[in-house]
Amino acid sequence: YERGEGHMKHLMRMADEDMAAAGYDYAELNGLRQRYQYFGYTQGNVRYMLDVTPTNIRHTLGEAAPRLIWQDGRLLDGEGVQHGALNGGRLTLDDYSLAADACAAYLSATGADSLRLSVAPYETACLRTVGAFCENTTLQTTMQYRVYHFDRVLLAGLGLRAAAGLLPDGEATLNVEGEAWHMVCKDGKATVEPGDPAAAPMLTKMQAQELMFSPLSRALYPDMPAEWFPISL
Repeated sequence: YERGEGHMKHLMRMADEDMAAAGYDYAELNGLRQRYQYFGYTQGNVRYMLDVTPTNIRHTLGEAAPRLIWQDGRLLDGEGVQHGALNGGRLTLDDYSLAADACAAYLSATGADSLRLSVAPYETACLRTVGAFCENTTLQTTMQYRVYHFDRVLLAGLGLRAAAGLLPDGEATLNVEGEAWHMVCKDGKATVEPGDPAAAPMLTKMQAQELMFSPLSRALYPDMPAEWFPISL
């Protein structure tokens, strides 16, 4: 096997054809941006990165001992009852008032000098609690997407934002290479139905994916309703 013989292009085409034929809504991968742009992938999956240090914990909890212990990714109380999980930078809790205790338990058990949490924009309870004491907050993409069914992906992403109270009422049409989708948000619920292509400028699939997923979406496509995009899955 030699570089430059086109094996990657061939395999990517095969994978793309297989996923489209199988009815996948979207595909995701990670890697160099420009490399996978050639195969129709766009950066996305916006996440807040929250950095927590022992100093943050000391000033938040004071002299109090953490109410949780970290054990193989599980967050347990003194009686061994699980209250959540912290693994791979993902934190879930049944009560986010325990967020500082969870971070303290992880730092103590692992001896790490910091902890980076990856939090989706719709995970508002985690953002509110950890954001109140973490050292730094940044916004970044963590995945690359290729969309096969725009209506289903739009409904899933907008639905997550709506469920978190992050989707203001409004309506808009997205025209993807002549196939249009009319999106409506009303009273915290999102719908996506076939629309009129004449109601919106036509975008390429890559442009539509950029609108949907890029953290710069609002600057690049200001005609779309504010706060609707980017979506995260």
